[in-house]
Amino acid sequence: MATDGPVNERRKEALLALVAKGGFPTEHVAFLTAYLDRSAAPFRKTVDSLAWGSYAWFASEPEKLIIFSDDAGLLTGA
Repeated sequence: MATDGPVNERRKEALLALVAKGGFPTEHVAFLTAYLDRSAAPFRKTVDSLAWGSYAWFASEPEKLIIFSDDAGLLTGA
């Protein structure tokens, strides 16, 4: 599924509800917002609204991915 605009908390919740309604396991769902470049205005304007647990990808750096983790275990190694 593709939608337009950054994956913010409201959009993430709506998509999760749609996934659950379809009977798909939510642990198999990833939320990605794609941008042309991280130095460009669209990313700078929306980065503070991106949902925790989502990803940001940039066409200018296709091998890189920013993870907005809401898992404190990643930081502590737990």
